[in-house]
Amino acid sequence: PVYVFAFSAGAGPIPWLLYSELFPVSARARATALCTMCNYGANIIVGATFLDAVANFGIAGTYAVYAVICGVGYIFTDKLVIETKGLSLQEVEMIIAKDA
Repeated sequence: PVYVFAFSAGAGPIPWLLYSELFPVSARARATALCTMCNYGANIIVGATFLDAVANFGIAGTYAVYAVICGVGYIFTDKLVIETKGLSLQEVEMIIAKDA
């Protein structure tokens, strides 16, 4: 329960918010479907491997691996994901088109 609360209050909803802002209208439905599939796929992998990881690496080692993965995700987001706060969808599309 603590993990679910912390995830929901922290980084959990961010991908769901970004999907609708980063993809152009013409590709939004398919791109969102692909992102959702990847998101749930990652959740399945974590759920399916967690107990084996704990058995092999211990609880501290398992969470250390997850922390490293989260750190890589943070760096990726910080360096490559644009800030959309205060921008219209058209402005976001222009920034993405300019950077592409």
